[in-house]
Amino acid sequence: MPSKIFSDNATNFVGADRKLRELKEAFLAMGPKLKRFAADEGCSFTFIPPRAPHFGGLWEAAVKSTKQHIVRVIGNALLTAATVLATMVQSLADRPSGKQQVAAPKRNMQLNDLVLVHEDNVPPQQWVLGRVVATVEGQDGKGRVADVATKAGTIKRPIHKLALLPLEIEGI
Repeated sequence: MPSKIFSDNATNFVGADRKLRELKEAFLAMGPKLKRFAADEGCSFTFIPPRAPHFGGLWEAAVKSTKQHIVRVIGNALLTAATVLATMVQSLADRPSGKQQVAAPKRNMQLNDLVLVHEDNVPPQQWVLGRVVATVEGQDGKGRVADVATKAGTIKRPIHKLALLPLEIEGI
């Protein structure tokens, strides 16, 4: 049984977490033996930020690669599931495990930064304006997630979904 589960913020996973917590509480109410078992064998969910599947890192990359390989292998052919999965497993096993991306250095988001919040399927001129009220840094010290105050309330977004608006113009 896993001791920790990492997941995206899909409503079905958040609901599953809630149901599992309710189930745990019911078990804890049943007595000392069950309480000891639940405490020793508990399981916790850790959610990645909303709309940030790249925070899922390796598992999201594996899901994407698996989907692509299924389409490539099957095409229009009629194959058994065993044949498809065996071919796909071999393809995934052959790829390099550590893909490092090199990006231009950017400054971390800071408190009170003015940002536009990128929303999928919404044109940029309709993105919501907000102000950074909190940030979360990764182990490397770089900003990864920010809480943004908008007119509709505070939301949590990965920094790549935020467009920093310049407040100062160099040379002026």
